[in-house]
Amino acid sequence: MSAEAAAPTGPHFSLAELFRPLVQPIIAVAISVLVGGLLVLTLGENPFEIYWLLISGSLVGWPNFLVTLQMMSPLLFTGLAVAISFRAGLWNIGAEGQMIMGALFAGIAGYAVDLPTFLHIPFCLAAAFLGGLLWALIPAVLRVWLNVNEIVVCLMMNPIALLFSGYVSTHLLKAPGPTNKLPDIAETAMLPTFSLYSQVNAGFIIGLALCLLFAAINGWTKK
Repeated sequence: MSAEAAAPTGPHFSLAELFRPLVQPIIAVAISVLVGGLLVLTLGENPFEIYWLLISGSLVGWPNFLVTLQMMSPLLFTGLAVAISFRAGLWNIGAEGQMIMGALFAGIAGYAVDLPTFLHIPFCLAAAFLGGLLWALIPAVLRVWLNVNEIVVCLMMNPIALLFSGYVSTHLLKAPGPTNKLPDIAETAMLPTFSLYSQVNAGFIIGLALCLLFAAINGWTKK
C-alpha cells in the first residue's frame, strides 16, 4: 500500500465551462448578422455602413445609450417570463401579447387609482403582473382542459392583445383631446428616472436584479 495520501482536490475551474453557455448565442448572432448583411447587399447598400449606423445610434453617446436601456427594460421582464417557462419545459410564444396586456393594466392602474407613491408604484407593478398572468392563463386553461395546442393559441393571441389594447386605449378609455392614448398616469405611479436624456428608470435596475435572481435559482435547481 502506498504511504502517499491522495491530495484533496478543490473545485475545478475551467474557462471552457465558463464560456460554454455563450457559444450558441454568439453563433446565433453571427449567423443573423451574416444573413442580414447579405440581405442588405441584395438591396444595393453597404452592410458595414448599416451596421455602424445601428451600433452608433444605440450605443455611441450617452443619450443614445440611455435610450437603448429604456427600450431594453420591458424586454428584460419579457425575456425572463419566457426563460422561466422554457426552464419548466413549456413553450410560451405569447410573451408579446402578455407584455402588451401588462402594460395596459399598469397604465389603467396608473391613472385610475389615487394612492401615495410608496403604494402606487407596487400597485401598478402588481397590475402589470396580473395583466400578463390573465393573458397567459387563457392558453394554459385551453391546454389543460381541452388539450388545445398552446403554441398556436399563443401566436393567435398576440395580435388580439395588440388590437384589444389599441381599442381600449383609443375608444373605451381614451384621454380627452385629439391624441389617441390613455390618460397620463399620475406622478405617484412613475418610477424614478436617471437622466433627462431618456425615460430609463428604476425598472431597468429591477429587471437586472430579477435576472440575477433567476440565474441563481436556475443554477441551484439545475439537474
